[in-house]
Amino acid sequence: MENLESKLKAQLIEALNLEDMTPEDIDTEAPLFGDEGLGLDSIDALEIILLLCGGMSLFDSVTHAFSTAGTGGFNSYNNSVAHFNSAYIDGVITVFMILFGINFNMYFLLLMKDVKNVLKNEELRAYLGIIAVAVVMIVVNITPMYHSVGKAFRYASFQVAAIITTTGFVTVDFNLWPELSKMVLLILMIIGACAGSTG
Repeated sequence: MENLESKLKAQLIEALNLEDMTPEDIDTEAPLFGDEGLGLDSIDALEIILLLCGGMSLFDSVTHAFSTAGTGGFNSYNNSVAHFNSAYIDGVITVFMILFGINFNMYFLLLMKDVKNVLKNEELRAYLGIIAVAVVMIVVNITPMYHSVGKAFRYASFQVAAIITTTGFVTVDFNLWPELSKMVLLILMIIGACAGSTG
């Protein structure tokens, strides 16, 4: 078992191009899932706390946070996140959907304090760039429907994050949006989130 663990650590370090580190220098599992550092379970806990602050019940906060992390879209309400009709809750879930669509190796690098390689990562920059362009295009396209740039941004950013990460949450019926917006969402379905993420 120990030999297998050492091999897995060595493969991960090689895949991340961390030549100056050895398997003995680093435990690759604990920072992301264990008690050390800010792990993925801490990201879930933060989302739960933020959703509780937004007025969600504990049950709803936990189920939505876990569904966001797994990008599975499970919801206890027929109208999904639209049930809460809260810009705050939409914003929190949007941010966390995007975070869970990022390659988990980036979190590992952040935990190793290697911010330079995270910022240089082409996949991450492309992912965030695609999201930004899609949100801007849809906001411009749907603003006349909502008579407010803020409301259009709220709905566009949420749906872009939900679609690109395959989470499947909804806040509005985007089938009523103009054809351009629906086409952008369709393209996002094909692109998807980063490799190595839950999206």
